[in-house]
Amino acid sequence: MTSRPKGGEGLVSRPSAYAFPGWPDNFRTASAGAVTAVIAERRAMTRDTERALVAGAVGTAALTLMLALAPQLGSPALNFPLWDGTFFTLNLTWAVVLGYAVHFAIGMSLAVLFQRTVLPRYGSEAWLKGAAFGFLVWLTLMVAGFPLFDVLDPLAANGLLPSPGFFALGLGPTAPVMLLAAHLIYGAVVGALTGSVSHRALAKL
Repeated sequence: MTSRPKGGEGLVSRPSAYAFPGWPDNFRTASAGAVTAVIAERRAMTRDTERALVAGAVGTAALTLMLALAPQLGSPALNFPLWDGTFFTLNLTWAVVLGYAVHFAIGMSLAVLFQRTVLPRYGSEAWLKGAAFGFLVWLTLMVAGFPLFDVLDPLAANGLLPSPGFFALGLGPTAPVMLLAAHLIYGAVVGALTGSVSHRALAKL
């Protein structure tokens, strides 16, 4: 039978906080600093997102105005809100109302995507990066968006709305050029208004 050490001899004692003078204060300071940094980081992200949403709304308005002027510039009518709205209703009045909501929601969402992915990563001026992003949006629309629209939209599928087709050639030869100009303007406006994001850590994601 073994006997217990007397007086606590042989027991391993835990190091006391007092064995490291100043340790609790330093720990608290470091923790507070880390929390403050996280809060500042989150606020920066929120500000950048809000700025991108505003930029997206302004850019979409510029694109819409450009398309509204299309008939005066020799291009057929390019009514994106009406086209978007007919996915949800065949009532043309409500289609325009819903279409404008969807139209601006898409434009603002794309601006946030640009702000979080393109803007922090590549060199060059912000408006040039925005214009390049607008070109990619246009290209996607020409290659995939309009062909899908022809199939999925009930009015276009039944010949009640113009079918843009591949590269919008179903709307005439000037339509793709006008759409390209409108999307370049959209992207340039979005890039110029978002500018340099303050949340540079996004580039590391």
